[in-house]
Amino acid sequence: MTNILKQSTQIKHRLQRLKNSIDALPLRFFADKILASAWAKTPPFKLKANHSLPQPLIVNLTSFPPRFEQLHATLKSLLLQHTQPDKLVLWLYEGDMASLPASVLALTAYGLSIETYKDNIRSYKKLVPALQQWPDAFHVTADDDVYYRPDWLTALVSAYRGNHNEVLCLRAHLITRNAQGEALPYKHWQKKTAYSGPSRDLFFTGCSGIFYPPHALHKMTIEPAHFMRLAPYADDIWFYWMTLANKGTIRRVGSNKKIITWPSSNNSSLWAINKSEQQGNDMQFQQVSDFCHANHLIES
Repeated sequence: MTNILKQSTQIKHRLQRLKNSIDALPLRFFADKILASAWAKTPPFKLKANHSLPQPLIVNLTSFPPRFEQLHATLKSLLLQHTQPDKLVLWLYEGDMASLPASVLALTAYGLSIETYKDNIRSYKKLVPALQQWPDAFHVTADDDVYYRPDWLTALVSAYRGNHNEVLCLRAHLITRNAQGEALPYKHWQKKTAYSGPSRDLFFTGCSGIFYPPHALHKMTIEPAHFMRLAPYADDIWFYWMTLANKGTIRRVGSNKKIITWPSSNNSSLWAINKSEQQGNDMQFQQVSDFCHANHLIES
């Protein structure tokens, strides 16, 4: 009976993923045109918070020159959200600021904030500087090459239940473990799981957005000396373990909608690094795990 139920769940999950893929077909091919039309029809405006959270809501992302060409499109999709944050912040390494195109600079008139960071801490710029500057805010992270549907932020914010130790995400993998309770390699995890949790075995994926309540992450989260050594190319791994180190859990919300990325986005180099045995996801995951256990940040 258990196997039958498991197989039934798997079939249901595959059918839902197929439906999500079919539903996303128009966006997959026409997201740029749909966004351009929506932007053209919207009168000039200034970002104005309309959420009901008890503290400021800040949406954060980072980018670098190879992604600058399409960055304006992602930012426009974030500015057009039904739920408006208090701030939309683009974090840049200060050495990249001079390369930012006019198409992005023009969006400051709509409420985009552009902040620079003195150190090039790669993808960690999307959250670490924000935690340092606004530690008491609700923070949501986004990626710079994704089209975000107008209800994206609403789906995250409306799912918040007042638990500051529960991190929310729209897409997650479920960590698979062996008989001894040890995590199996990344390739054996249940990708894009339908399981919602909350659970410490749900691994959030940043591309679809992650919602962090105030102080949901361990105080060590913002220390570059650790994360740049242990997981230099995998910020999600570091933030996952810092959630657990703070006795937190992860809950997947929403309906697992298909992620829409811009065709010209350039992420092949990072993808190759995270698939390699020497520097990849498994190595970085294990290094942060060992560090957390050695420093008694995680209960064994």
